[in-house]
Amino acid sequence: MNWITSGELKEHYIGDTKEHISETVANENNLKVLPVGTFVIAIYGLEAEGVRGTGSITTRKSTISQACMAFTPIGKISNEFLYSWYKKHGNVIGTKYAQGTKQQNLSYDIIAKFPIHYPSKQEQEKLNKFITLLDNRISTQSRAIEKLQSLMEGLMKAHYKKSPKTIVRIKELGEYFTVMNLSKNDLDDIGIPCVLYGELFTTYHCTISKVKSKTSVSTGLTLSQNNDLLFPSSTTVDAVSLIAPSAITVEGVVLGGDMFGIHINENQNNVYLSFLFNYILKWKLAQYAQGSTIIHLHYNDIQNVRIEVPSLKSQLQFVELAMKLQQKIEYENRMLTDLHVLKTYLLQHMFI
Repeated sequence: MNWITSGELKEHYIGDTKEHISETVANENNLKVLPVGTFVIAIYGLEAEGVRGTGSITTRKSTISQACMAFTPIGKISNEFLYSWYKKHGNVIGTKYAQGTKQQNLSYDIIAKFPIHYPSKQEQEKLNKFITLLDNRISTQSRAIEKLQSLMEGLMKAHYKKSPKTIVRIKELGEYFTVMNLSKNDLDDIGIPCVLYGELFTTYHCTISKVKSKTSVSTGLTLSQNNDLLFPSSTTVDAVSLIAPSAITVEGVVLGGDMFGIHINENQNNVYLSFLFNYILKWKLAQYAQGSTIIHLHYNDIQNVRIEVPSLKSQLQFVELAMKLQQKIEYENRMLTDLHVLKTYLLQHMFI
């Protein structure tokens, strides 16, 4: 049967899990076997991106890790209704009431204090059907994006496998440079463009924010060129796969902290290299990351790492094809974002 961990509570329903446990072992270790329809939430590690406020309803008999909490219906509130209620309030609960310093956790004593206003069972069923339909649409959209991303990865691996390659050291890709220590508090809707650490985690490129004003930025900055590759220099152990770099194709952008960059030479293409690291070489980079809870990647540790790269002509041929597919992925991601915004709006107006 299922063994549920907090990282798997991403969608409305949770079917199969990565790990499983037998009922015999569960009984020997006094683990409660949860029936189908149990509502499970994440209660440990709420400081991590995408964990706070997450929860799912089981579709198979399951047990849970200590990082989760389970609810079985005992009164007039269905677990489907409780799921919708928590999807609205869970993020606020996790932000305001979670305890701990480095690791933010919830407990039953904290959760039990919150009052829940609920309608009749008939009204709950109507709401549950509507939310389920919307979640099914979100799930379908997510699967479509996953298939497109798998297609991109397959294309990248096929191209890389068949292309003639030469061996270069990472330091031979271009000139290394460091960045400023800017944070979100330094940003605004107007001013000069800036890239921050959190904006690096996309498939091949980063988005751009704005610094509040030119006067708030010191002189002597290293600005971006239109063929840069930006590496995250720190992340959590759980997100080590995000250590791969992103490309930036805009010149004259201020770069924030927790990253380093390489001005890529003219005989290489930064967009292709970002695909290469993300889909093929990211675990090679991760081997050089240091730390336990928070890991760090330093340029000095990877500058002599040897990698194989195709010719610039071959790189550009792949990028021309890949960018068309990437535009499709971004379009589908915008649709997914719109669906999540719609769900959030509806939940805010359905619950008090």
